[in-house]
Amino acid sequence: MLSSHSSAMGSEDSHLHMLFFPYMAQGHMLPMVDMAKLFAAHGARVTILTTPVNAAIIRPNIDDSVNLHIIPFPTAEFGLPNGCENRTFILSDDQRINFIKAISSLRHPFDSVLRDLNPDCVVTDMFMPWTYYVAAARGILRLVFHGTNNFSLCAKNAFERCCPLADEVESFILPDLPHKIEMLKTQVMDFNKLAGTPMEFLLEIFNEATEVEPKSYGMLMNSFYELESEYGSCFSMQQGDDKKVNKSGSLFSVAQLREMALGLEASRHPFVWVVRNEGNDWIPEGYEERIKDVGMVIRGWAPQLVILNHDAVGGFVTHCGWNSSLEGISAGLPMVTWPLCADQFYNEKFLVDILKVGVMVGSKVYTFDAKARPIVESTVVEAAVRRLMGDGLEAEERRRRAKELGKMAKRAMDKGGSSYEDVEKLIHELMVIKNHV
Repeated sequence: MLSSHSSAMGSEDSHLHMLFFPYMAQGHMLPMVDMAKLFAAHGARVTILTTPVNAAIIRPNIDDSVNLHIIPFPTAEFGLPNGCENRTFILSDDQRINFIKAISSLRHPFDSVLRDLNPDCVVTDMFMPWTYYVAAARGILRLVFHGTNNFSLCAKNAFERCCPLADEVESFILPDLPHKIEMLKTQVMDFNKLAGTPMEFLLEIFNEATEVEPKSYGMLMNSFYELESEYGSCFSMQQGDDKKVNKSGSLFSVAQLREMALGLEASRHPFVWVVRNEGNDWIPEGYEERIKDVGMVIRGWAPQLVILNHDAVGGFVTHCGWNSSLEGISAGLPMVTWPLCADQFYNEKFLVDILKVGVMVGSKVYTFDAKARPIVESTVVEAAVRRLMGDGLEAEERRRRAKELGKMAKRAMDKGGSSYEDVEKLIHELMVIKNHV
């Protein structure tokens, strides 16, 4: 969490009232819900603002300590199918554009909620920078929620200082970071190249987010101090101020799923494999019969946290989304890293090069298009799993480090731990402002 000073109009009761407004995508919404529950557990009065379909997703994950406030989502006005209120349901680029425009159109409902509920502060996603202006107009503090970590943000900022990269450049070193981090040009995306394309609005959102973040009261990140203390300091220095850090569709093509299946089978290590793809085109003939004694394929949703924390689980193959990465870290597991897009290649570097708990599968191309992504062959998948689960000194050291990080994560959340104390300090800081308005 980051904090700096501002003024706000507070509510009149003795508790801090925090309004959380998550971006409508699972990877953004669910960690913010967890964050809201954390503040509620520390005594804050918490309200989550969302839409009907997303409320149905959130409701089973909260208790009476968290209130839900629901506003309608303008699907019909933006040509979206009925119920298309979450990025999970987006099936095309046109729908993605209209979905983001629909979210931006929620300014007036958001303002009405601020008028009626009069919270002491709002927590909104980085992809909703417009919420800063609405909150500021009512004298309400805004905290930015980042669903990533300090390292990833530092790496992104460092990359932006390298842009544009010369055509002949294949790899480069991210400048001014505490560690030497080398990236392939194909593993990063220069969003300035979106200018003049149908996706230019994404560049506008990123630019606006960059503009309003320093004006916001601070930031909340889903991390903990001991995990990346150097990069908390690094990010603060990059920001150039005295803010303090407290902590769609199928992802893989049918061809890639087949190679993954064969690689897991050939590794001869027991596995649980969760796949979103509900069809059977990707399953090699006779596969489930062959692996029935060593493997389990789960289609659709699965309780990932429960699985990762089971004593029988010894490793985790992850796409390096930060939520999954942090769940793997907290479970004390070494990981096979398979990044695809977004902040995932930066997260892979953090897991492999800095924390030293990851084995790369060799993903080299940043793209949202599963069919455009180079295929990682089954032999490569097999080798990565065998390396992760092996008996050598390297594997043993990786497991030791992973277990220590898992213990560290638990200590951070316990009373007196760094994350526990950071939440307490932020609530106290916001209460001081509330009581002096």
